[in-house]
Amino acid sequence: LSSRTEKDIVEKTEGVTSFGFVSKSSSIIAINASIKMAFKLYEANLRLEREKEELRTLLQSIGDAVIATDNEWKIIRMNPIAENLTGWKFSEVFGKSIEEIFRLLDSKTKKLIQQPTLLSLQNSTGLSNHFLLLAKNGIEYQIAASCSPIRDVSGNFTGIVLVFRDISQEFEILRKIET
Repeated sequence: LSSRTEKDIVEKTEGVTSFGFVSKSSSIIAINASIKMAFKLYEANLRLEREKEELRTLLQSIGDAVIATDNEWKIIRMNPIAENLTGWKFSEVFGKSIEEIFRLLDSKTKKLIQQPTLLSLQNSTGLSNHFLLLAKNGIEYQIAASCSPIRDVSGNFTGIVLVFRDISQEFEILRKIET
């Protein structure tokens, strides 16, 4: 609430975390409505922040590695398990292409598999086979992975979610049993 309505004062006020601007010369009805709207906006912001925190906590708590991208294959989310397996910190890879970070090798030929996430989405099959994940530090992990498109409420493609886990120990046990 201000008696000043000069452009520079209003702009300064906008820079402060605020929920509205009302001139003192406004009617009591307008002031009352503005205050009610400010409280509603404040409560909505609190709810949004709580929901965002719940989603962050959920992602951090998942036992499998999870990487999510936008519709241009740029990484927008990554949990600690994915950081451990890929060898990359989320802060290092945010906005980078998933193909730079998630490098898969054919487990038999050890050849780099080109754009596995793109191929799996084009074929609508997911990544259910076993692959070797080549981490940043050169360590190879036998993994099982799946990849799904992310779609908005209108069905538009907005990215992918890639879920994978280290199955190196299980794979080694099976290999010993088979020999």
